[in-house]
Amino acid sequence: MVMKNTCIAGCLALMMSIAAFQAVSASPHVPIQGVKHDVKDIRQDRRDIRHDRKDIAQDKAQLHRDIRQGRYRAAARQAHDIAQDKKDVRNDRKDLHHDRQDLKQDVKP
Repeated sequence: MVMKNTCIAGCLALMMSIAAFQAVSASPHVPIQGVKHDVKDIRQDRRDIRHDRKDIAQDKAQLHRDIRQGRYRAAARQAHDIAQDKKDVRNDRKDLHHDRQDLKQDVKP
C-alpha cells in the first residue's frame, strides 16, 4: 500500500514539475528559480518521508524483538524512536503540502 501511494505521489510530483516547466516556457513572468526551488524541496521532502518510513519499519521490527526477548528498556527506546519518526513524517508531509502549494502559486498565470 505504501509503495503504491509513493508511486502515485511520485507520478503526481513529476506531472506537476513538467506542467510547471511548460508554464515557465509559456509565460516569461514566472520566476524560474522559484519553480526550481519548489521542485527541489518536493524531492527532498519525499526522500525524507521515504527515509523516515524505512526507519519506522526497522524500529518496529527491533521493538518486537526487544519485547520477545524481555528487553523492555530497549523496547521503550524503540517506541520513542518510532514516535519521533512518525512526527518527522507528519512534519515532512506538511512541508510537502506547502511546497506543492508554492509550486502552484509560482506557475499560476
